[in-house]
Amino acid sequence: MITGPRLPHNWISTNAPAGGVALRDHCIVFDRGPLDRASESISELKDVLPLLDRSARGIEFFDMSALAGDYFGRIRASQGISRFSVFLEFLCVLGEWKDYRLLSNPWTDAAEDASSMAQIDAIIGFMNDRYAEDLSMPRVARHFGMSKSHFSRLFHRRTGNTFTDFLIQLRVSRACQLLAHARDPIAAICQDVGFNNVANFNRRFLAVKGMTPSAFRKAFADPR
Repeated sequence: MITGPRLPHNWISTNAPAGGVALRDHCIVFDRGPLDRASESISELKDVLPLLDRSARGIEFFDMSALAGDYFGRIRASQGISRFSVFLEFLCVLGEWKDYRLLSNPWTDAAEDASSMAQIDAIIGFMNDRYAEDLSMPRVARHFGMSKSHFSRLFHRRTGNTFTDFLIQLRVSRACQLLAHARDPIAAICQDVGFNNVANFNRRFLAVKGMTPSAFRKAFADPR
């Protein structure tokens, strides 16, 4: 995944084990400004600029976890010009990768972007804290002093999801953690993560994860 400037960085990892993950993710932080300036003298660098333009909307890449992991390992293991060379090679691979999706709509006014980014960060933080409650879009909109229509447009523009879809994914992610690492009955977990009945929970879980909660537990539960 690549996220450009002024995008909210709200990683939801509620399906992590209680003790955490030894290596949760890899991250390279860089400023595109030097690449833009260098491309004026080194024409080959212009090959990566379209990728960086797209990254302003956020890019999720598919079916390249192993390849990306290899590049991160090579970058970490190298130094100096060799590290920069591997980094550029990685950017070129990402720029040519065909299986991806953009995560948001194009940005408009920079000042408005900064303000709405802060708003969406606060909203997602609120949802992370209260996902098990009877949350609704009108309730959250009121909490943040927004009209329903403005809230709906802002949320979809900044997250790429409707409020309802995002909340379902958040609840299912939390349910995955409980299914894998707790012995509570599925009916109890359903209530714990905010679903109102088991049938609805099963249907939503299947739509998000491609399997039922019971199948997920069999596949991923910690051995006891």
